[in-house]
Amino acid sequence: MARLSREDLQDILFDPYAFLPLLTITSEEGKEFRFDNPHSEQIEILDALIKYNKIIIVKPRQIGASTVVRAFIFWMLYTCPDPIRALVVSHEHRSSKHLHYSVRNCYQSLLRLDPRFTRPIEIDNEDEFKFGDSKAVSNRLMIGATSQGKSFSFQVGHFTEVGSWHENKMANPDASWTSLQATLHPGPYFKSIVESTGHGPGNLFERLVREGLKAEEAGEGKVLLFPWSKHSKYWTKPPPGFEDHVTEEERALARVHNLNLGQIYWRRLQLQKGMSLKEFRHNYPLTIEDAFMSDSGSFFEVDLLNFQLAAANKRKPIEQKEGKFIYKRPVADHRYAMAVDSSSGIGEDWCAIQILDVDDYEQVAVYHTKTTKPERLGEIACEMGTAYNKALALAEKKGEQGGITLHTMKQLGYNNLWVDEEGNDWDTNPVSKRRAYTLLRQSTYQGLPILNHPATIQEVMSITEDRRGRICAPTGRHDDLADALAFAMVAMMTAEKMKPMSRVKQMLISRMMSKLPDHWAKRW
Repeated sequence: MARLSREDLQDILFDPYAFLPLLTITSEEGKEFRFDNPHSEQIEILDALIKYNKIIIVKPRQIGASTVVRAFIFWMLYTCPDPIRALVVSHEHRSSKHLHYSVRNCYQSLLRLDPRFTRPIEIDNEDEFKFGDSKAVSNRLMIGATSQGKSFSFQVGHFTEVGSWHENKMANPDASWTSLQATLHPGPYFKSIVESTGHGPGNLFERLVREGLKAEEAGEGKVLLFPWSKHSKYWTKPPPGFEDHVTEEERALARVHNLNLGQIYWRRLQLQKGMSLKEFRHNYPLTIEDAFMSDSGSFFEVDLLNFQLAAANKRKPIEQKEGKFIYKRPVADHRYAMAVDSSSGIGEDWCAIQILDVDDYEQVAVYHTKTTKPERLGEIACEMGTAYNKALALAEKKGEQGGITLHTMKQLGYNNLWVDEEGNDWDTNPVSKRRAYTLLRQSTYQGLPILNHPATIQEVMSITEDRRGRICAPTGRHDDLADALAFAMVAMMTAEKMKPMSRVKQMLISRMMSKLPDHWAKRW
């Protein structure tokens, strides 16, 4: 590369898109290359790093996520005039050391390019790299030794392979995370970057992703999912005649996720090497649920819902504002069913409203926040229900929160409220909850209702039946969206009770059934 002009240097320093291509990166194979041809996932990560302060990355193996994160952090350290501190944390010594040294390697690659990039270095060892003029510094830690960071404040945190933190027997991942968060302080340079492969359900990484998805709905931060199917590396030319030997399960997967034969063949090769299907999903997810999928315990057929989730991720609401997600506008001659799940509204738990189209069997609107008081939720339910042709609304009568919401709806004159055959309002108890969830489960076997809100599908997939026979969310997870959907199904069945199945519904069921693998379709 030709020597850079003074003007080029000035422009490059303040533009990460121009700066990062100057750096030399070491690949997974140990080869050095200039970072001037990043693949699409790395570009998307860079876009998010520039735009958001909190980023969580759910990734397949070896897509170079850590590479672009470290390069971006080096850019921050090199160009910042203030003494900011950046921290990289891993679960093992080798990994944290390698990522820490990547900052030094980035600096050395600049010097090889042009000596004018020289800066005084005050500290350069296996735990710390510090510029002598700005005092900007990069540190590294391994969980289990997080007390080393307590005497410092950091503005930038890079937490890598968090899904594997539980493998460090000397550390408690949740306690480590709490301790690390105490060292991070908000400000103009604040960045919190979490990235990992899945490593299954019930760990710290899953909890952070679930919390991140909720925060993203509120416009706070970004969760990035990179399906393995989008990475060009994960493809192998199939042998002649392979198409004739593709299984029904593989065909269904290809239809839903738009996989080609080379991708299907590559996937089969990974499974033939001894990797279980569960391990493959964790290491190479197609959806967020793949990364945290369990072998058993779900009340629902998770693969069917995973197909719905893949389709829902491609759709966007036509309106999204202040916790409200609108996917379809009201249709004049359609009937709608609605369910309302209340909360305290003080930020500890979530409230939810689900609205279903009775005639098209489709989720058309969702309301979901944790800051809406029960009285206000009743007002919003009346507004949304009225907009959707005075939807049949199921709201719980028991409990302080639910009772207030239902009372508010009655006071406002909402006169299309669900009652049972004896005229009683809905009472959530183990029997009624099982009835609602069983109805939803039976419907999902038919691919219905069509669900458009990804967070709803994710919650439904997580619902389990514990040893006592209780239907509930796993510890640390929420079930407000799932509950509201199940209860909306009860309202929907009531709304269409004496009406024969419409042609539209017959067509939808036929269409969805035709896409299911044989062993699922035969259930019905």
